[in-house]
Amino acid sequence: PAIWLAGAATVLVGQGGIYLATRKKLLRWSTAVEEPRTKLLLSRCQQELGMQEQVRLMRCCLLDTPMLMGLWRPCILLPEVELEEQQLRYVLLHELSHRRRRDLWLKFLLLVAKAVHWFNPLVWVMYVLANRDLELSCDEMVLRLLGIENRSAYAMALLEMEEKRSGFGALYSAFGKNAIEERIGAIMKMKKRSLLSVVMAVVLVFTLTACLATSPVEEETSAPAAEEKNTIKSETVSVTSE
Repeated sequence: PAIWLAGAATVLVGQGGIYLATRKKLLRWSTAVEEPRTKLLLSRCQQELGMQEQVRLMRCCLLDTPMLMGLWRPCILLPEVELEEQQLRYVLLHELSHRRRRDLWLKFLLLVAKAVHWFNPLVWVMYVLANRDLELSCDEMVLRLLGIENRSAYAMALLEMEEKRSGFGALYSAFGKNAIEERIGAIMKMKKRSLLSVVMAVVLVFTLTACLATSPVEEETSAPAAEEKNTIKSETVSVTSE
């Protein structure tokens, strides 16, 4: 138990401490965005996603890529480099999608799972793959909103950002490099879902649910055997009493 507790504390406290230190440093070098045009674009993106939560928008001179931080008070940090309006829209939709899906809380749970099962290498693999899947799923959500026809422009935005992801991405989400080649490949292969594919998926789910929920017939087949066993027991008791 002592060894397990030491390992869990090292992972949780160590990575959590790095996050808090990074967050404090980034916010210290950040300033609030006051450009009406940028704030209006943020408001429009929130409306597109159906969000009413207040999200702060700041610029940080230490960043090369946009980033979402904050479990309770979300904040989108933008780099000092000026982005084109369309590119900035993609960035804001991506980061706001992370917030709407509560991906930072999911990453926190993944960090806790990694701390509890730090001795299991498969959990570390799960941690990496789960973070990758969060990015891929978020890209899909943005493209469903923008339309599949905009996938090339969205993929180009990823390349032009020349994003760099930090190794400590447990409690923040960056519009950064997370297997960028795989993300772009998934974006370009994305197709519009047809009504037939959706219906088939629903039918498959209901079919599997019905199969798994069916009660076994073991009790019916074993009923005669159980009745015969009870008869033998009663005969044995009567012979013993005699």
